[in-house]
Amino acid sequence: MTKTLYVTGKMYEANTVSITDAELVSLLTAEQGDGEFWGNLEELHDRLMGDSVMNGFRVSEGVARFRASVDDYEISLSDLDFNQPTAPLGEPTRFTSNILVFEKWSERGCLSCSLESEFDREKLDLSATKYTLPSGEYRYVVEPYYEDHDFVFGDSWTEDSRTYIVMKDGYLIDLSRA
Repeated sequence: MTKTLYVTGKMYEANTVSITDAELVSLLTAEQGDGEFWGNLEELHDRLMGDSVMNGFRVSEGVARFRASVDDYEISLSDLDFNQPTAPLGEPTRFTSNILVFEKWSERGCLSCSLESEFDREKLDLSATKYTLPSGEYRYVVEPYYEDHDFVFGDSWTEDSRTYIVMKDGYLIDLSRA
């Protein structure tokens, strides 16, 4: 009998792309304009929204912001330790090009995979990974893995997003219209 393993909760995603000086000027012009922000920047938008640099379930203050279940049976996560050492904001890296960054925080994210055999808690890997963004900020996310099974993304509701540029010298420019 096939069962379904679900991991649901609050998710985080970040995408980054290097941009040319001409793309920087176009982004700053779009930010100051009153037309469709991405109207003349469709190719750049497609590059930015391509594969994510990081994508997973949020962990904040050592607390998992997600839950796991097999069909209707909830899996206890009480044995997992997501406490991460608190670290001051890192120094932004100096880059050879400007970096465009998109971050998204989502509610009700859902990943699932089908299980042909009984669920084995030992095969479920839910370890947190620390990522450092080009801005020097840290994010902790959990990407679930279960043996050799692939998880399928179900859906999520965007809670908040932020798009900004990290300049070569580390200076940040928020793009509030993007």
